[in-house]
Amino acid sequence: MFHRQRLHERIMHRGLPALFGIPIGCGTVEFKVEERGNNRSNEPLTFRLLVCWGPVILHALLRALYATCRFAYRAAGKCSASGSPGGPLIYVAWHRDMLMLSYPYRNRDIAMVISRSHDGELAAQTARRMGYCAVRGSNSRGGISALKELIIMLRNGQSVGVLADGPRGPAGQTKAGVLYLAHKTGAALVPVAAKASRSITLRSWDRMVLPLPFSHISIVEGEPIILPSDLNRRDLIQYCHQLTQRINGLYSTIAEKS
Repeated sequence: MFHRQRLHERIMHRGLPALFGIPIGCGTVEFKVEERGNNRSNEPLTFRLLVCWGPVILHALLRALYATCRFAYRAAGKCSASGSPGGPLIYVAWHRDMLMLSYPYRNRDIAMVISRSHDGELAAQTARRMGYCAVRGSNSRGGISALKELIIMLRNGQSVGVLADGPRGPAGQTKAGVLYLAHKTGAALVPVAAKASRSITLRSWDRMVLPLPFSHISIVEGEPIILPSDLNRRDLIQYCHQLTQRINGLYSTIAEKS
């Protein structure tokens, strides 16, 4: 009992990478699955109206925007993740590409990890309307139980989408939690990147890219990465750097084939 309590404290206070003895600087990802039937009666009226009607409006705007865009999809490696007959996949991308990737991957019942902030509530409701399974992320609550839920989803054949540098950055740096999920489940990591021919880059921490109407959006999936079963601390750090390089390399692939 004492050992389990100490393990819980290590994960909650230092993050999942603490299990591997990895410093906090390598990044942590913890999750909490949103409980159904949450009572929002204590929330301000403006927030409740936003959660009620915001997803409807946002979903309609996204559908209108992407109806004018052309999408081109290809796999960078010899092995296409989409065509793989294997098990579930963990799609990994940067936070900046979230809007461009949300439409082409819709209606696949992919579990998306979304922040538990008020902004995250709006995003979660919109994601559900687009056919995603919203899993709410948290840095302080429900880490162990939610991690188990994600592992169960993957083991039951449900793919997961993770923004490797979310929810707060630093931008373009892979956090170790996504590798922990892949290690525990054996699911392949699939790096994904997107680029629009016409877009606006927002002044946010992630430099979010908003494609403009009538733009051409290129999406590339890299070769799947399968972690070894005997992963150790040094290997985990190495795969963090490798996944970061794989995602960044996809932008060069898009530029070469444009």
